[in-house]
Amino acid sequence: MVSVQYECETDISLELDCEALAKKVAQSVLELENCPYDSQVNLVLTDNSGIHEVNRQFRGIDAPTDVLSFPMIPFETPADYQILDQDESFFDLDTEELLLGDIMISAERVISQAEDYGHSIKREFCFLVAHSMLHLLGYDHMVPEEAAIMEQKQEEKSAEEFKASDYYKNYMKLLQSQKLARILKENDVKLIFYIHPKFKDYLSEFNVSGDNIELIPFGTEPLNEIMKKCS
Repeated sequence: MVSVQYECETDISLELDCEALAKKVAQSVLELENCPYDSQVNLVLTDNSGIHEVNRQFRGIDAPTDVLSFPMIPFETPADYQILDQDESFFDLDTEELLLGDIMISAERVISQAEDYGHSIKREFCFLVAHSMLHLLGYDHMVPEEAAIMEQKQEEKSAEEFKASDYYKNYMKLLQSQKLARILKENDVKLIFYIHPKFKDYLSEFNVSGDNIELIPFGTEPLNEIMKKCS
């Protein structure tokens, strides 16, 4: 299990239970990386000004960023826990939890990037926590090979979050509705869904209930053709 020591130092609200959500994501990453220890992570939610100052002090970069990671363990190989066999200094003396390190996230960047990427604030927050957790386990996006692995693992967690979302479940329920299929057929109406590019990888999983519903990845047709169909 993992415990998250959460601190919020900003008035900007994400309207999420950040502590519970971070714990869920952190636990999923640790399970994915086969961590054999109960672990502890510190998480600070701040604003652009706060993360800017920390970024300047510790990385020499005079600019805000979305997330900062401060690993406690100098993994030689990502998620290779053998380094802990002979060193008890990485464990909390009271709880015996493995001390993985600290995460700092800018609430402002969570909100702005969610808007830029066209997904929810919850998904962006989860993505940044997963990204940072991989850093705490020794992955480094400055190394090309590890960057590719990080991206793959982050996408795996993002896919899990998306499939668990109400949006995905409601969309699937609508497309599989026999009542909707019957109404469309009875009225000789065809319903066309233009799927956002970010969801195109899920097209094969959308089970359409009838011939009167068609799914088209947005961008595969010229805009004027789309407008003709919608007119």
